[in-house]
Amino acid sequence: MTIIRYATLQDRPKMESMHQAYLEALTHHDHPSVEAHELDDKWFTDRDRLFPYVATDGDELRGYMLVYGPAYSRAVGFEVDSYVHELFVSEDLRGTGLTQSLLEHALQERSGTWVTEVLETNEPASRFWAKTLAGRPGLRDEVRGAFRVYWFES
Repeated sequence: MTIIRYATLQDRPKMESMHQAYLEALTHHDHPSVEAHELDDKWFTDRDRLFPYVATDGDELRGYMLVYGPAYSRAVGFEVDSYVHELFVSEDLRGTGLTQSLLEHALQERSGTWVTEVLETNEPASRFWAKTLAGRPGLRDEVRGAFRVYWFES
């Protein structure tokens, strides 16, 4: 059974492995700013401003989502309550609803205004966000360079 919950420091090693898979997947979408990097420890210590979620099935990590709170959102140029920084699930689970479940879980926990940026060349992610956000309150989007930016409300 899959459980979605707040990530803990004990999740870090498995999240780091999945994070590297996320970065690898991004390299296939022709964007020069994708650089390999580790997950910052702040994701596990700055609980008032950063919100990491995981989807687990027993001991297996199946997906994760990293969300900035208002201070970090403003630091990257968005006046919102929450910014979806990363959302990733195992390749074998894409299309099963797990990605949407991760997002819905976070939306239920964190009310307010949201934003995410999606590489236009990442067609699977672009389809996911367009479909998942259709009809959501406050939805608007625009293209900024290589990204489509979606604003929405929980």
